[in-house]
Amino acid sequence: MSGKGGKKIALTKDQVQHYEDELNGQYILGEQVGRSGAMTCAYLLTDKTGKQFVLKIPKKIDELDVWHSAQKKSIDLRNAYVGDYQGRINVPKTIKIGLDYVVEELAEGEEFFASVYQKLSPIEKKKVAQDLGEFINYSHQRTLTDKTAKLYPNQQKRVSWQDTYNYFAPVLTEDEKKELRKEIQIHEEQKESPVVLAFRDYRYSNMLWDSKSKCLSVIDFDCTKNSSVYEEFTPAAAASAVISYQFWADVINAYNHSPKKYPISIDLETVRHNFFVGIYHEYARCNIGKKSPQEVLPELRSDLKELSKLVPTDLAEKKVAKGNLFSMIKKGKQNDS
Repeated sequence: MSGKGGKKIALTKDQVQHYEDELNGQYILGEQVGRSGAMTCAYLLTDKTGKQFVLKIPKKIDELDVWHSAQKKSIDLRNAYVGDYQGRINVPKTIKIGLDYVVEELAEGEEFFASVYQKLSPIEKKKVAQDLGEFINYSHQRTLTDKTAKLYPNQQKRVSWQDTYNYFAPVLTEDEKKELRKEIQIHEEQKESPVVLAFRDYRYSNMLWDSKSKCLSVIDFDCTKNSSVYEEFTPAAAASAVISYQFWADVINAYNHSPKKYPISIDLETVRHNFFVGIYHEYARCNIGKKSPQEVLPELRSDLKELSKLVPTDLAEKKVAKGNLFSMIKKGKQNDS
C-alpha cells in the first residue's frame, strides 16, 4: 500500500478569518500540517511570541457534531493511555477546545517512515526503540483489564478470510496458496490474549521523529480502545504502516524486558503472523471490486518480503555478520585463522 494519506486542503479566506477570530487574535493561521485524515485537517498556528501550535478542524462541516464528539473522546483516551508518564516519548497536550476546533501543542519532526529510521545511528536506533517499548509497557501495565480477546484484522466482517483467499488464489503460486491457507488456519485457531487500552495505530504517520531533540512523538489517538494486547503491535492497516520491522522487533524486545507488575510478554512470531494475514487482508478489502489481483500482486509480494526483517535483534545481527562473511569469501578476503 502507498501509505500516502489524504491530500492537502487549503482554507478559504473566510475560514482563516473565522478561526483567527475564534482564537481572539492570539494566533496567526498558517499552512496545513501533514495530510488530511478521514475526519480532520490540521494547520499550523503561531502565537505572538513565535511559538507554534496545531489547529485541528473538521474536514466536513456537516459532520461537526460527530467530529466534536470524536475529538473529545480521543483526548480522553489519550489521557488515559498516557497517564502520568514522564519518559522521553512526547505526546502533545491539548491547549483549547472549541465547538469546531482543537488547539494542541505542535509535535515537531518528520513522519517516521522506515527510511527515516534507517538513517539513524545504531545508538539512536536502539534508544528510540527502548523509549517506545518502555512507553507502551508503562501504559499497558496501568490499563490491563481482567478480560481476554482475540485479534481480528480491521473490517473482517466486510471481507472474510474466504473472500481474501478467493481474490488472490488465481494469481498465487501453489506454495503461496499453501502458505496463505496455513496462516489463515493459524489465525482462526489463535488463543485469546490480555485486554489492555491499546493505541492500535503505530504507523509512520502517527510517529514523528525530531532529529534535533532525538525524540519520538506519538500523535492521533482516534483508534485507541480496550482490545487484545496484540492489536497494539499490528496496526489495523498492516500494509500501510510503512514502519521499519527491525525497529518494531527492537520495540517488542524493549517492551518484554521492561519492569512489570503483570507478566505480559509479546511473542514476535505471533506479531509476524498477524502482520502477514493483516497485509493480505488489507490488500483484499481495499481492492476487491476495484482492481484485479494481478495488478496488486507485485506490491503485495514486496510487502511480504519486507516482513522477513521482523526477526529478533540477535538473529538480525547474525544474518548481517553471515552476509558480510559471505561477501568477504567471494572477494577472497577471508582470513585463514
